[in-house]
Amino acid sequence: MFKRVCGKTLLVVAALLSAPGPGTLAQQPPAYAAQGATQCLSCHDFGPESPVHGVLAGSHGLAGDAAAMAGRRGCEDCHGPSAAHTAAPLRTAPAVSFGPRWGAGGDAQDERCLSCHSGDTARHWRDSPHRAGDVRCVACHDIHTRDRVLFDERQAEVCTVCHDDQGSGIHGMQARVSRNPPCSDCHSPHSGEGVAARMLDNRSQGCSHCHDLVRMATRASVSATAKSYHKVMTQPDRTCLDCHRGIAHEAAGSMGD
Repeated sequence: MFKRVCGKTLLVVAALLSAPGPGTLAQQPPAYAAQGATQCLSCHDFGPESPVHGVLAGSHGLAGDAAAMAGRRGCEDCHGPSAAHTAAPLRTAPAVSFGPRWGAGGDAQDERCLSCHSGDTARHWRDSPHRAGDVRCVACHDIHTRDRVLFDERQAEVCTVCHDDQGSGIHGMQARVSRNPPCSDCHSPHSGEGVAARMLDNRSQGCSHCHDLVRMATRASVSATAKSYHKVMTQPDRTCLDCHRGIAHEAAGSMGD
């Protein structure tokens, strides 16, 4: 009898020692939703959360593109593995939330974007003035709708929310008209490169691609002589800003002849 009791006791002790402790369970990586984006969209189809369906019409929603979110984990490419959220959507936040209810920290949000975009136009974002000023990707971009900053005619609406002093200038006014210059023609929002350095690097293309077209001069009443005046544009160490510094943001009535 004693041997049987001792044997059972040893088995129980061995089982307890081999069982995962409370810390072990916490170390398990978060799981992805079993049905992916289909499970997400089954709830996010009404009320203030409904705009999420717009992602399917943009580049992030291209199902046949292995580089797009729809070709991988869908919504969880940006929001992280969120099986816990789909199991209890009113009590548990997604792994990374961009909304007002469970907003994640700005760094966590940006890193989700940079997990794909760190090799393209946003490769210098971590060192940019916008990032240093605590401006986040989602402050300008919205992948659930027709992203305004990616369309020239609406980009200035986003930029002048903060850069309101420039909104009254001639280019600020023109940018609100379809097919006229967006802020990013001259400014790089994703890096710390100044306008002068950028203009020197691309031979003033920010100016000349508009100011060298007769049709542009006819439609917007702008000068079309950028590439010929004084032959400055043939000199590799000169840019339009050598003479026209600041003119891009002057008010239309103050520009003179």
